[in-house]
Amino acid sequence: MNVQRELALPQIIPNLTSLYRRGVLVPFLGAGMSRGVCCGWQQLLENLASHFQISISNNPNTYQLSSAEMIRAADEIVSCLRAYNIEKQAEILKVALLEKNSSKSIPRQMSALAELYWPLVISTNYDDTYLSAKLGSEATSPIPDVLGRSVDDCHEVLHSLDQISEPKYWAIQGFLGGQLTAAVEQLIKDPARRIDLALQIVLGHQQYQTTINAALHFRRAFAEVYRRRSILFLGSGIQEDYLINLFGEILHHQGCGPHPHFALLKRNTKSQYSNLFMQRRLGIVPIFYEDHEEVPKFIEQFTKHVKYWLRPECTGYQPISPVIFQDVLGYSLSANSSKGTIPIKLNIYRKALPIDNLSLKECIIVSLGRSGNRPKIGLQASSYAVVEDWRSVGANPSYVFKYNNMPVFGVAARSKSADIHFDDVSELKNIPDAVAEVLKTVDECGYEIINLGAVAAGKGRPWHPIHSLAQTLKGVRRFLKENEISNINQVNLYIVNPATWATLMSSKISIEVLLTSDISSHRIETIDARGVKDSFTITLEESPTLAKLLEICKFERSLWNIKVLPQRDRQTTEIRDDFIITSTMRVILEAKK
Repeated sequence: MNVQRELALPQIIPNLTSLYRRGVLVPFLGAGMSRGVCCGWQQLLENLASHFQISISNNPNTYQLSSAEMIRAADEIVSCLRAYNIEKQAEILKVALLEKNSSKSIPRQMSALAELYWPLVISTNYDDTYLSAKLGSEATSPIPDVLGRSVDDCHEVLHSLDQISEPKYWAIQGFLGGQLTAAVEQLIKDPARRIDLALQIVLGHQQYQTTINAALHFRRAFAEVYRRRSILFLGSGIQEDYLINLFGEILHHQGCGPHPHFALLKRNTKSQYSNLFMQRRLGIVPIFYEDHEEVPKFIEQFTKHVKYWLRPECTGYQPISPVIFQDVLGYSLSANSSKGTIPIKLNIYRKALPIDNLSLKECIIVSLGRSGNRPKIGLQASSYAVVEDWRSVGANPSYVFKYNNMPVFGVAARSKSADIHFDDVSELKNIPDAVAEVLKTVDECGYEIINLGAVAAGKGRPWHPIHSLAQTLKGVRRFLKENEISNINQVNLYIVNPATWATLMSSKISIEVLLTSDISSHRIETIDARGVKDSFTITLEESPTLAKLLEICKFERSLWNIKVLPQRDRQTTEIRDDFIITSTMRVILEAKK
């Protein structure tokens, strides 16, 4: 008889990498991921029972408590905690959560996980181990927003599934923090929000029942995530009745999702799991390992595999299996020419702009700064670093520059306003016009294949580079819409930022819409003086300025603090009224108090 063999840790790495590449892999963190800093569930109950002088075992010689004993103990502990205000409760829980000889260093498995960019992480932990790992990580992604089970937070999670968003840490059983990051304020600045997340701590049986049965919005939000994402359970035994019932209910009502879920489980617990039951009734593939030390090694290997996919030239890593690289996204666009409607090929490449081996009818366009109508050389143009060899093309001040007698052009997405054109002022609203003009120039010069680097997306820009890409695509569309094409038959865009490419791979922006339509949809969120949140989407005929958007939505500028997400860095200055709001942005208005 043929017996289906279990899957092993190395076997699932290619699958996980593929899921990660598509932006659908979500880690689900249990207590085991904080091992070394925080204790497990049973030890937490024992610590709390000791604090309240509660006897929790009928048999003191038995090391492992039964499920019934833990449920009873947790319920009694919760009853004791209720006598204190939430600040005191949080203080007691924080102390009980630490291991006896708790380390103040980030666990190896958590450090490895934090090296990657994760749009969404789900956790049943109360601690800040993952967030502290992100703080200490060399990764450039921002610290995740900590979310709980409120309606607004569930909306945030669901929004992040489809659209560009700051990374999210979904603490589905509440959050305390303070274990590795002494100042919790560094993670959650709003004191009211810290209290709200502490109030969502789930410990006793009644709290579990309330979480699952009363919070209908949470159940629906979790079901949406469970259906549309592939969840990787790490450090979680997933044996809690309420979790099993929740997973089973999702599959019962909504059927199987398109992606498998995986759970890493210690082999000495194998008798507690049925491979067939877990896959048929919960949609989870169990992956068993012998020793806990295998988990950090596995995560490190997976991390290296993903990094190799992102930047193979920088890792020196030898992949354990073939890695698929989607190097190009290709489109054909209709364009007007003297020969009638013709197709123009548009390719978006994940690689650096080529600087040599060009064909006779091929040219390069690099992004430049501009000051006094003279180019300012950045990283892209550093191969052609002699400023004197660049000359402006067209009006003064110009969007376009030509380098010597070579097939090299520069585009400066800078304002043409006469009173500020001598300053190196970069604005998103200038990118479409600048890109359209430089493409028109090279078309008139007879070039057929155009290689265009990322425009206004350098390290010094205050906005996220995905906004620059969106505006560049609008510039390509504007050029094709407003001009009769003489020579160009192919436009190649080059992206080197791995975060930008990953956003394209996860389909969180619509390239098709940006290339074909002026219509622009925008999400706006408000937080009123009472802290009540609201959100809506408005669709306009084109991307507006901030002032125009506020006018259309009837918001008085002076009454609101305004933030635009995602951003490259935390904004330190107020956004000007003439700042262009692209469809890749989210505008947040918070009432001034």
